[in-house]
Amino acid sequence: MTRTVFAEAAETIVRNGHGKDDYYDTTAVAETPQESPVCLLGALSLHLFGTPLPPWMPGDEPSELETYAVLVAGHLGLPVEDMRDGAQVAVSNWNDAEERTADEVIAALRALAESGER
Repeated sequence: MTRTVFAEAAETIVRNGHGKDDYYDTTAVAETPQESPVCLLGALSLHLFGTPLPPWMPGDEPSELETYAVLVAGHLGLPVEDMRDGAQVAVSNWNDAEERTADEVIAALRALAESGER
């Protein structure tokens, strides 16, 4: 399952385009959020929840998106703050960096798909 989510997230960015600074580009001329450019977390959320904007998950347990973000952060060697949703913050900052390209995001997701669980 993990491999599939990462592979599908990569293909979503190929198809829809790469977004920054939000889960999906709300200014895009797409028919639906599912067709809009998405950031790395938005692409993962789309395949986990059916929408690029993840549902709010109250409580102390990490969300399913956070679980995937931990895997991405580990793959990229990103430092993660010791706080709830810390991996999402680290991955979001990496995705949103001015120099970050769609090709780099797609390559990271594809590498995770190739090395991840089935």
